[in-house]
Amino acid sequence: MSLPPSSPPVSSLEEEDFISLAPLWSLIRRYRRWLELSVFALAVLAGGLVSAAYIALPKGVQAGLEFTLNFPDAALGVYPNRLPFRPEDLLETSLLRGLYEQNHLQVYLKFDEFKSGFSLERAGEELDLLQREFRARLEDRKLTLADREKIEAQYEAQLKSLPPTTYRLNFTQRARPARLIPRALLTKILEEVLRRWSDDAVKQKKVLAFAARLPGQMSLPDSGHDPLIALMELLERTRVLAEGMGAMARLPGGYQASLPDGTRLADLFLQLNFLQEIQIPQTRSALFGSIADPAQAAAIERMFRLQVRIREDRLRLAQEKLR
Repeated sequence: MSLPPSSPPVSSLEEEDFISLAPLWSLIRRYRRWLELSVFALAVLAGGLVSAAYIALPKGVQAGLEFTLNFPDAALGVYPNRLPFRPEDLLETSLLRGLYEQNHLQVYLKFDEFKSGFSLERAGEELDLLQREFRARLEDRKLTLADREKIEAQYEAQLKSLPPTTYRLNFTQRARPARLIPRALLTKILEEVLRRWSDDAVKQKKVLAFAARLPGQMSLPDSGHDPLIALMELLERTRVLAEGMGAMARLPGGYQASLPDGTRLADLFLQLNFLQEIQIPQTRSALFGSIADPAQAAAIERMFRLQVRIREDRLRLAQEKLR
């Protein structure tokens, strides 16, 4: 008896498609440390590239300072002595070069870049309100081209009617972070621009119309031995001085103006107030206690009137500062 021929084994579909991953995992385990080091190196390289891009790519810094011109006829474009005034006077090359050299800004940028970074623009609350009003009108999508042109013409007309006395001084710089001017130094420079312009306007251009009236060394007539006459002269001179200092304070950066010895206008105001409020009243009281002559009494009356005038002038100057 013979056995039937055996048929060849048939492999199942699952056995044909099965691929073992054991060799791959074994290879990964063998080189795991090298793979970890490679991933770490790639992460460090990516971080370095990001840092290099941050350092190399230019960044921007911007600062601004708003100021108002309060001297008489500023809206008409003239100084008190009738010399023409232009806002661009604040950015004269000589003024900016002095600031550039004094603050050693050559470590950050060239002078031409420094000068071109400044700009002036109109500012103020009235201008903001006007811009918001017309911007809202122009947002209407139903407006025709003719309507838009008409609204823009109205805006330009009303803009010209606003007194050009408030401005914003801006500075913009784009450079690598290491070459950017520090913000604290930039704020100081903007304030210094206004202070230097104010000093130049008063000392060089003599823009104050009453500059010749600023008191110098006090000289009295032959009757100057009379202490009452000397006191009246002192009152008049302090009044003129208060007017002059008030006009200087209304210039941009005026309160930062200083004398060669470093004394600032704000310090002079304090000294003048002490003279007018403390020292002069003490001197006056001492004189009044020894006067009995009718002629001197009349002179005292005139002096009182002058003192009232001085206080009225000081009140007017204080009100102008609060505007």
